Amino acid sequence: MAKERIERIFFILNEIVDSRTHSVKTAKIRECCECSERQVRRDIETLKNMGYDIEYNPQKRAYLLDLQKISKKIPLLNNLNLCFALFYNFSQTLAGVNLLPFEKKVLENFISDFQLNHYAKYFRFEQTCYDLVKPEVFKCCYQAMTGGKKFEFCYINQNGKKSRRAVNPLQFYYYLNNWYLLAYDFKESEIRQFKLSRISEPEVSGERAVQCVADLELEDYIKKSFGIYKGKKIYQVKVRFYRKARNIVRHQVWHQQQNVREGRSARGKYLELELPVSSYEEICARILSFAPDAEAVSPREFRSYWKNCLLNTLSRYLPASAAIKNSVAGKRALQPGNA
Repeated sequence: MAKERIERIFFILNEIVDSRTHSVKTAKIRECCECSERQVRRDIETLKNMGYDIEYNPQKRAYLLDLQKISKKIPLLNNLNLCFALFYNFSQTLAGVNLLPFEKKVLENFISDFQLNHYAKYFRFEQTCYDLVKPEVFKCCYQAMTGGKKFEFCYINQNGKKSRRAVNPLQFYYYLNNWYLLAYDFKESEIRQFKLSRISEPEVSGERAVQCVADLELEDYIKKSFGIYKGKKIYQVKVRFYRKARNIVRHQVWHQQQNVREGRSARGKYLELELPVSSYEEICARILSFAPDAEAVSPREFRSYWKNCLLNTLSRYLPASAAIKNSVAGKRALQPGNA
């Protein structure tokens, strides 16, 4: 949405809300904003879509706001101000840890232009456990993405192996306080995700990127499984939560396609969560954060993976004799019917 149109919408809404009759004449909007009647109608339609009950009165040649209807839907407070205040605060948080994908000066001009100081102070975002991204990585990737060019870079995977990649950049993806790039990898002939903090030596290729991924295909790739790890294979996993963890997870959404049910076992009441994953790694780490009140249930390979994570941790941090003793006890405790 262009800055001029945003300013017009602000003007229209402020005039309607602040005026004694809660109305504004079309002629006044056109005169003050130097716009056409068609542009006015389009801006009014935008406000209607946001929940403001604004109707045109032909006799008065003015737009009127129905306060009785608006009070049931949204507060009289300017919704646009709130939207921009949320955007500003989130961007400020990213800027504070050098994760903003554009210059901080742009953000400062934004809040100055739209006078958001009053609303911005009511919101706060906090970043933790994030990786720093070099500004040139954002810049080069965005240029390639919007210019339809191939994006080339060096990438270090989580095992420390470095390789040179050539991709068609599709979308920036912000997940759990870190930036990722979703891209079509020409070497692997599939969609891959790359952590921006692991990218170095970025270059915009002179070669045009062939469009290999449709928008719907990308959307399906993102939504079909839990977590940042995506893949062609999908596994339906089940996890059970007990005691305090049960009460916490009850109010959480881990995936849009999750199924939740409650039951009782030898350990007591539980909440069972079923959801699709492409990798056991991230879901297992999430379960372990609720230990000892969470367990992997199925499929069998997933439960075995979870058990091995527990036993490997015990063997690494406990003395050998204690580790063996606890491992045996742990195996018994983790048998079906004992967990």
